[in-house]
Amino acid sequence: MASRQRGTPRPYAEARPSISGTAAQGNVLTCNDGVWIPQPITITRQWIRDASTVIAGQTAATYTLAAADVTHTVKCRVTGTNAYDATTTDTASTATVA
Repeated sequence: MASRQRGTPRPYAEARPSISGTAAQGNVLTCNDGVWIPQPITITRQWIRDASTVIAGQTAATYTLAAADVTHTVKCRVTGTNAYDATTTDTASTATVA
């Protein structure tokens, strides 16, 4: 990243990211990135279990709920990066996975 200059806006989610899908083992969840400004923005994702446990290797926009997710909640952490800075925003957690 280039060094941030005074007055250069850091990226932020104008519309917060969200998850769609049903929280049950075997179902697919989709991480909807939200709306980020100012453009251009590069988006990356990380799926998280129980608010803080990174689900290793799960960085796609979709995630298939596994047996390890049952009785836990899941969320998606979305990072927007521009040439000067990065900002991370989490979705709300799912209901407890059945």
